[in-house]
This record gives sequence, structure tokens and C-alpha cells, in this order.
Amino acid sequence: MPSKKLLTLLGTLSRPELIRFEKYLQSPYFNENEELKSLYKLLICKNLGDSEDATFEKKKLWQQLYQNQPYNDGQMRRLLSELTQHILNFISLEYSPKKTIHNPITLLEFLKNEELEVHFQGVVRQTEISLKKSGVRNSNFYLQQYWIKEQCYQYTEKWERKPGMFDDLTSANYYLDCYYISQKLKSYCNWLDYQKLFSVKSEILLPFGFLDWISNSAYLKEPTVKGYYLLSHLLINPDEESNYYNLKNFLNSKYTQLSSVDEKAFYIFLINYCIDKKINIGKKDFFLELFTIYKILLKNNQLIDNGFFPSQDYKTITHVGIQVQEFAWTEAFIQEYTPKLPPEERENALTYNLAKVYFAQQQYEKVIEQLREVEYDNLTYALGGKLMLLKTYYELNEYLALDSLLDSFRVYLRRNKVISKEVRQQYLNVLRFIKKLSNVRPGDAAAVAKIEQQIAECKNLADKGWIVQKVEELKKGG
Repeated sequence: MPSKKLLTLLGTLSRPELIRFEKYLQSPYFNENEELKSLYKLLICKNLGDSEDATFEKKKLWQQLYQNQPYNDGQMRRLLSELTQHILNFISLEYSPKKTIHNPITLLEFLKNEELEVHFQGVVRQTEISLKKSGVRNSNFYLQQYWIKEQCYQYTEKWERKPGMFDDLTSANYYLDCYYISQKLKSYCNWLDYQKLFSVKSEILLPFGFLDWISNSAYLKEPTVKGYYLLSHLLINPDEESNYYNLKNFLNSKYTQLSSVDEKAFYIFLINYCIDKKINIGKKDFFLELFTIYKILLKNNQLIDNGFFPSQDYKTITHVGIQVQEFAWTEAFIQEYTPKLPPEERENALTYNLAKVYFAQQQYEKVIEQLREVEYDNLTYALGGKLMLLKTYYELNEYLALDSLLDSFRVYLRRNKVISKEVRQQYLNVLRFIKKLSNVRPGDAAAVAKIEQQIAECKNLADKGWIVQKVEELKKGG
């Protein structure tokens, strides 16, 4: 016989299904092997519903397919196996609601027939191998495992009623719990995070004592469950820094069973925590934490989005690299990742961010070389570039160039209709104070004190930190 498995499987298809399968096999989108088409025609000519009529030898099939070629059992087996797999693909495509091939749930539903036990167990085995090979235990993994174990339980209950069916039932229940818990915690964490941005009336509640129950359950050994469990504590109580380090240490412990999507999500939450809860309230030591996280995401290539590197991440990483004084690393990052930005942003991003690195290193001549002849299309770069050039002239005591740029910058701010009123005033104020600082006579403590008071009272000032720093230098006689 060519293959009892193959003949039994073909025998379960109705005549209309066999006709549709032949169309499937004739389509070059699904099959380009002409030998498979010929083999199917030979098989279908037999009465597949009659096991006696279906008992024809592989060697006879080979002779009809290849005529005088010597019989090759290995090649014949491969051909029969390929045809079997195509039938399974067809069944999956035919009965899947989303019309997808390799849908194990659809296949198992169809194969839940006592005569097709070999195919049923084969699909179960292949699916579990595939899930294990992926190395990921996320919510999709849990749901897939639930459906597989549930189908196995239903099959055994219907045809065999063995004691082992209860193992499948308990496994199905376990994976269903894992799916529910991980998804529930994920939704809850996202809802907690959105509270910072939006005033939402809807509320996502956890069952009473839910987090305490998880902490003492076997489900906490599941990486996705544990990740969102730790994240929920960080979002609920952000003032407790140990919650941040617990999640960070969990991620750093090489949990390879996290999906890349979940792993990236956890790192993004850590980034937001560093910025919103620490750096923005003056805890500058978290710049180093932020720098470490970004290096991990870069190493894992987890920041590329639709083929491009996100502009906001590019700017943030450059700023953070400068803050931790990793200048050589930051310059190398700029050179490597600028070509990965959207094409229209690359030139501006390269000149502006290299200038920022040089300014932080006090390489002022290089800053001037980068910025003097550049006209930025991007408003943020335009404003930042002009201000950086002003600060550079001030640091070099280039007062003629400084005064000229102050005048042209002021005109630019007043004529540009795109700039908002608030932003315009921020920059006009910084121009005013740079002018005042550049005109202070050495040793004029009263003038410096007056400027310091005015700066303290000014609520709308761009780059206030640098202005305050220059006042402190004047007070020290710098």
C-alpha cells in the first residue's frame, strides 16, 4: 500500500472536497510539483472508500509515474508525505474561519475522528514541537496550548475514555488560567499607565486579592505572568524604587521565554519610569539607568519600526549619551543610526546631534563648523541649532558674531508664523538674558544679582539650566 495514513485521510473527504482539493493542488500558489498532481490523479481514480480496492502497491504507482526509472523507495515516501501534508494544509485552509494554512485548531477539529487518530496525534505532536522550538511562553502560547489540550481531552473522552484524559483536562485548565492571568494583568497595567495621560471614566478592576493570590501560586513561574505581575507593582507604587529594580533584574536574568514584544514593552515601561518619575524631578543618576536600558534595546535590535529608527528614540538616546558623558559612544551611535532614520530627517539629524556632542565636549570650533551654514527644515532643529550656536559664541567670547546672531534670531522668531506664542516667548526670553549676560562688566556683582533675580522670576525660558550655570560662573568671577 502507498500509505494507509494517506488513503484514510483522502477517504474522509467528500466528493466536492476532493474536487476543491484538486483545484488547490493545481494552483502554483500552493503547489509547483507536477509529480504530486500526477500522483493524486492516480490515487483518486481508485475507490478510496473501499479499503480492498485501495490496496495497490507503491512500486506500481512508481512505474506509472516514472515508467522505466529504477524504483526509489525514499523518493516515493517523500512524495506521499508531501501529498499528505498538502491535504492537511487544504483542510486547514478550507475550514479555518480566517482561511489560514497550518491552523492546528482547525485541523484537530476535522481530525477528531477515530479512523484519523494517527493524523490527529501527528498534528498534536508537530504543533507542540513547534511551540516548544519557538522558546516563547506568552499569552498566544498559553492559548494555543489550551486549545490543543482541550482537543486532546475531547478526543480521548469521545473515543477512548482513558484515565490519562484527565491529564489533558487539567493541562487545558492550567494553560487557560495562564492566558487569562497574563492578559488580565497586561490590560490592568496598560490601564494604569493611561491614567497618567488621559482622564478616563472606564475602570479595569482586579478581583479582590488577585495580586496576593498570584504571588503564592504556581502561575508566577510563567515568565509573562511574572513580568506583568512585577510591572503592576511598579505602576501601583512608583515611589518604591525596589519595584523598578525587581522588574529590571527580572529582565536582565535572561528570560528567553518572553516574547520580543512583551520584553520590549517592559523595557519601554522602565524607560518611562526613569524619565517621568526620576529624571524629571531631578534624580540625574537615573540617566545612567536609562542609558543602560537603551543599550540593551539597541543590542537586541528592538527599536526599529517599519524599517526605520524612530526619531524620538534617536534624539533621546543622543541626549542621554551626552548626559552620562559617553561622548565617543554617542558619536558612534549617531554615525551608525542616522542612515536608519526616515530619509527626510537624516541630514538635519546628523549635523545637529553631532554639534550637541561637540558642544558638550567644549569643542566649540567643531560646533561652529557643523552649524554656521546650516538651514534646518525641521523647526525643532532650527530653534535648537540657532540657540546652540548662540551659546557657542558666548562661550568663545565672540561678541560681534553673538550680537549679529541675536538680531537675526529675534527677527526669525517674530516672522515665523508656525512657532507658537509660548515657544516664541521662551526663546525671546533666552535671547534677552544672553544679551544681558554678555554685557555684564567683570566684577559687577549688583548687575549679576539683578539678572539672577529676573531669571528666577521668569517662568517661560528656554534652556534655563544653561543660563543659570552662566550666572553662577559670573558670580564666581568667571
